[in-house]
Amino acid sequence: MIKHMVAAAFLVFMFAASLVSVGSVRAQSVTTIFINADGSVSGTNAIQREGSHYDLTESIYNSSIVVLCDNIVLDGDGFTLQGPNGWPTPAGINLTCTGATVENFAVKCWEVGILGACDGNTISDNSLINNERGIAVYADNYQVEGNYIAQADYAIRVTGNNDTFTHNTFDAGGYAFWITDSTGILITKNNITSNNPNVFQTDYGGFQVYHNNFYNLARNTLVLQTNPNATDADFSPWDNGYPSGGNYWSDYTNLYPNATALDDSGIGDIPYNVTSGLFNPNRPLNPILLVQDRYPLLSPFNIPSAGSETPQPSQTPTPSSSPTTTTTASSSPQKSPQQNEDTTTVVAVLAVVAAVEIMVFVTLRRNRARSKIN
Repeated sequence: MIKHMVAAAFLVFMFAASLVSVGSVRAQSVTTIFINADGSVSGTNAIQREGSHYDLTESIYNSSIVVLCDNIVLDGDGFTLQGPNGWPTPAGINLTCTGATVENFAVKCWEVGILGACDGNTISDNSLINNERGIAVYADNYQVEGNYIAQADYAIRVTGNNDTFTHNTFDAGGYAFWITDSTGILITKNNITSNNPNVFQTDYGGFQVYHNNFYNLARNTLVLQTNPNATDADFSPWDNGYPSGGNYWSDYTNLYPNATALDDSGIGDIPYNVTSGLFNPNRPLNPILLVQDRYPLLSPFNIPSAGSETPQPSQTPTPSSSPTTTTTASSSPQKSPQQNEDTTTVVAVLAVVAAVEIMVFVTLRRNRARSKIN
């Protein structure tokens, strides 16, 4: 009899555990909102349209946005677009269009925060936190400016031509930039903080780096991961010549204590050597190229409009008259956080009931056995 009761209680517990598992899977599912090529919106009531301007009216959870319509402005108005914090997930915002601007979003917990898949878009004044890749651009002629990116393996991933990254703030836990197969990339007027040993990862050069502020860096700031044939000639100096200057490096005076200003220009007279090497997983990083900032700045470059952690709404949006809805990207309706908590509570109660049932039955059996002995 005891075995039967234990088996029954175990089944109750396993059923409860399965509810937890199902609830977890459903919580991780992601639906898709579309701004269609004809300008219509499907999948939500939380995006308000006025002409070519689209405004978020409330935060959205576990729904990504795919933009198919050209020449629009998608304004987050300071609201949050949050993913399920699980991988793999789609991009939070996918720009499959051209001439579009995405601005004022707080994008969190996606594999890619904002993905640029087609040419000629602008990504500005967004906060991207806890995404594996903050912004990924696989296209040409992008303007990426005024964004704040933190807690990312790669703040910026780029494969393209003539893309500009300016006035951004990178509080990178990993790489600030991963650049491959690119030309004409301009990286200027950004604040870059990182304690990662490698801040840039690239195959060739193809980019210019000047008028940035680099803080709290380890010594290895550029890694050639895939191309053992690169030479010094493949990399432009990390500066804009004299007297325009290069970048500010927070460790410059410690590395070069005898440096002085060139003609009172605020530029150090000793070049800053940017460590560059070839990544080999079987041995330590080996420096092979000399990349220099020939005209390092002695004080931080003034960047008054660099990206901030909290995006600012451009206007006060009109609240949506109905709650957010989703399309058929998922066959199961999305559970709210409270519903997930309720499921967990029910499971806990069932588990406790099963445990109490076992204890009571076992105690009764022991008491009966003792009474027979007595």
